[in-house]
Parts: sequence; structure tokens; C-alpha cells
Amino acid sequence: MEKVYFSITIMATAILLLLWSGSSGLGWAQSNSGNSTPSSPLLNFKTTATTADYRLELDIGPPADMLMMGQATDSATSGEVMLGGQMSPMGMAGNTYHVELHVFNIKTGATEVFPLSSIHIIVSSPSDTKITVPIAEMFDISQGPTDIHYGNNIELVAGNYAVYTSVGSENALFSIPISAIPSGESSDMSMK
Repeated sequence: MEKVYFSITIMATAILLLLWSGSSGLGWAQSNSGNSTPSSPLLNFKTTATTADYRLELDIGPPADMLMMGQATDSATSGEVMLGGQMSPMGMAGNTYHVELHVFNIKTGATEVFPLSSIHIIVSSPSDTKITVPIAEMFDISQGPTDIHYGNNIELVAGNYAVYTSVGSENALFSIPISAIPSGESSDMSMK
């Protein structure tokens, strides 16, 4: 089953890359920085780790609008286009943040694509509560389908977190400080 899903994901990604490279009508703009400027006072944290075969980049920032493929149109200028997986459940306590894990080949620098079942992200809170992030495969619509990454929107409170990641049999640990959201600001998760 994983091989079939992996093949379908590769084919869908190839089709998206073809469409993206031949058309600017989908509203995707290629970014040289690989990083967008947050429109919210929420943290925008980025860190990397290296395993035997991969460079892993963990980004935590403001919540992202989650779009289905059919919603990736000219009018959509921001958000994460979901290629597979599931959205996080709504209504949890805390503040919403977007957690994403980018996986790059350590030798070539190319983005790596994996079956969802081989990607795991577990966030351990200051009180040692473990949150398993529901894995979705997605890309930022403003960067296009070359920005494939894994993660989701999750609820967190201020504190220092340990984020355990695994890609296949390779693991990495990240230490992440989460800031409190300034008074009067909202971090509600949105979905278009």
C-alpha cells in the first residue's frame, strides 16, 4: 500500500511541478528566500538538524490556512495546499501554531518525498505531555509544489518544547521555545 501511495504522490507532485513551471495563472510565485514574512506577531521559529541521509528543517509559526487541491486557484494567495494526510482537529485548548518539517537530501539538497506513514512528529510539552502531530503532506501556495513538507496546525501554550521527528529510521530532536501570544492577539486556526 505504501508503494502505491508513494507512486501516486510522486506522480501528483510531478504534475504540479509541470503546471507550476508552465503557468503563472495558479497564483504561485517562486521564492528565493524559502521563508515568508509572518503577518502576525506569533513566533516564526526555524531550526535544522542533520541525520545520516537528511537535513531536516523544522519551522514553527503562525497558523496556516489549510487548502484542498481544488481550492488552489488564482484567488488563493496564501495557505498550505494539502496533498495528503489529515487536518488537525479543531477546538483544542491553547494557541494555534503551524508546525512543518522539510526533508532535504544531505548530498544533493533536493526535497525528499516520503509516504506519510514514515514521517512522525511528536511534541513534548513543558509538563511532559506528548502531542502526536497529525501528519499532512503539503506545500505553501506562495512557494509552489517544490515546497513539499510535512506537519499541521497544533495547539501549544508558552514554554520550552522538545520536538521529536523521525523520517523512516532516522531521528532528530529539536528544542523549541514557544512565546506567549501578546494580549489582544488571536491565533485562531482557519480553514478556507
